[in-house]
Amino acid sequence: MNKPKKILVHCSDVSQTELKDQFNSINKYHKEVREFPVSSLGIYVGYHRLITGGKNYKCREDSEIGAHCNNVVDGLSMNLQALGVGVGFDGDIEMPTTEHTKLLQQQIWEWQDKH
Repeated sequence: MNKPKKILVHCSDVSQTELKDQFNSINKYHKEVREFPVSSLGIYVGYHRLITGGKNYKCREDSEIGAHCNNVVDGLSMNLQALGVGVGFDGDIEMPTTEHTKLLQQQIWEWQDKH
């Protein structure tokens, strides 16, 4: 069970100009290549949320263990103590869209209020 104390923000490292809505490709990659466990929602994306294509996809329940970070803090995997949100853009070459930044901000505020 995930007991969130932190929020981790990731980028997909795939350009949003190459692929505007990355949900299906990330879901397939996390299933077939990374072999992440399926969530209770039937999704393989390792993040709890994925922001791409102008949408905020719910991929895992907040209480579910994530599959988005290999780091260990205070002796525990971050997947057991953090909520992960991925944003579909390549941070080496571009910034997220204004729309995605707004969705990310709303998600973080929602989690802060809830947890």
